[in-house]
Amino acid sequence: MQTDAITIRVCMGTGGIAAGGTEVLAAFRQEIATAGLSADIRENCSTHQVGCRGLCAKDVLVDVFINDDKITYQFIKPDMVPQIVQEHIIGKQPITDWTVGEDYHKFHQKQVKVVLSDCGRLDPESIDDYIAAGGYESVRHILNSLTPEQVIEESRRCMSCGYCFDCEKCWMYCQDQAIEKPMQHGVVYGWKLQNCTGCSKCAEICPCGFIEMA
Repeated sequence: MQTDAITIRVCMGTGGIAAGGTEVLAAFRQEIATAGLSADIRENCSTHQVGCRGLCAKDVLVDVFINDDKITYQFIKPDMVPQIVQEHIIGKQPITDWTVGEDYHKFHQKQVKVVLSDCGRLDPESIDDYIAAGGYESVRHILNSLTPEQVIEESRRCMSCGYCFDCEKCWMYCQDQAIEKPMQHGVVYGWKLQNCTGCSKCAEICPCGFIEMA
């Protein structure tokens, strides 16, 4: 019984679509069905679109995963799909003449993706993919863990992600001259704790929640 986990990812960024990604994706879906794959394989086989892969000059880019082994194809056209399905997906023999070269790997090795770390892996139109990657975790936390009052307090911090943005309010409202305003913008304010009487005015007036009283 065939139990290989097979995933086919077709680049559907703007470059991929312009190069024919929509047709390539449709061709893979058609060939998977036409090939008469068993129900077991079909359950473990998924063909879906992903966002931009980052090297549009080689579109349409296609990743074929069989279990943990990935092969990336470049310049794929719809008429090339049947051979990939028959020789690689069914026959387990990648078509090396169509795979990406060393330049493709060097291009990505120089990059450290943060916001786009899941690009090329998730379907950008699938809410399930987004949730699986941690999407809506903040909303889940708010609904399940915080009181309305805590939500309002956290929303205040969102003005600057909780960091001081040099509004000067704490410095202006401190009657004890316990806060030192730096001469250079972007430098954290200083504190004269010996002058502080603990009135908490600075913490109350801070619009981003940067100041917390001990």
